[in-house]
Amino acid sequence: MASIDGKEKHDAFNSRMEEKQPSTTQASAKNSPRSQKQQFQREKAATSSKQGQRQGTSHKSLQPGLQNPKDSAGCHVKFISDGQNNDGIAENRGSQMKISEMISDIFDSIPELYDAINDVKTHVSEKNSSISNNLKTSSLSLSQINETLMFFEKVLRAIKTSYNENSFGNKLNE
Repeated sequence: MASIDGKEKHDAFNSRMEEKQPSTTQASAKNSPRSQKQQFQREKAATSSKQGQRQGTSHKSLQPGLQNPKDSAGCHVKFISDGQNNDGIAENRGSQMKISEMISDIFDSIPELYDAINDVKTHVSEKNSSISNNLKTSSLSLSQINETLMFFEKVLRAIKTSYNENSFGNKLNE
């Protein structure tokens, strides 16, 4: 029984959609973004007037002293010119409030971020100091190793020289 009711609703929806379908010559003119936008605004205005709400379709409909219209959520709607035509683009003030709250939260968290950045700077500075000290120690160690190697090189040269002289002297003695 439920599937029959669902099928009847589906068929009724399809028949209404077929009635709204324009002919093919009208379809190309109605497929432009501007005409679709105007159609949407007309349908929205008709729907809101049925509900007893005043709904503007462009910024021209707003006159000084009149209250701003509200969207379906009950939030005030502000119309902004998009710079390309005289139609307005509705901007939901509820979204503006959410964005304002998010920005406020970001500004509230700035001191915490500043503290975190200072902590990181301190940590990096400490690590840098530690690395610098290690490099100085390593540099000292390397210079000490270099001096030791130079000492051993001198000792080895002396031994080699002594050996060569002794072996030359031994050859003479033989």
